[in-house]
Amino acid sequence: MGPFLGSLQPASKRSPAREQIRSWWLISGGANLPEGSMKIAKIALKIVLASSAALALTSSATLAQQATTGTGMITVLDRIHGTVAIRQAPSGTVGASNGGVVTEFKVKGVSLDAVHAGDRVTFSATETGGIKTITKIEKQ
Repeated sequence: MGPFLGSLQPASKRSPAREQIRSWWLISGGANLPEGSMKIAKIALKIVLASSAALALTSSATLAQQATTGTGMITVLDRIHGTVAIRQAPSGTVGASNGGVVTEFKVKGVSLDAVHAGDRVTFSATETGGIKTITKIEKQ
């Protein structure tokens, strides 16, 4: 420790600013500033990574379950496996002639006795972990 850091003076005569500099100097590894700077950089990196991980978890929890509603025609109905495929009605875009997208859904807690392939239906569904599940289905 050199005189610059006030090591030769008693603590009672050192200025608060000098004490802060001395504290930083001791924490950062003393005269080995590049190594001390690395320690600080590693701590900062850990903080940034922890913050990023927390943000990613919050975002994925928010997006984990998305609710959708729609209308369409049942193209495939599999009561044994509890799945239904629905050709969703086109969005109404002028010139769209694709006939709608067919999406397969799992069915949970809903009776499929009142609907058949070819029926036009309105439905509500949720998507959790990439699996789309119908929670409500009604024949139009």
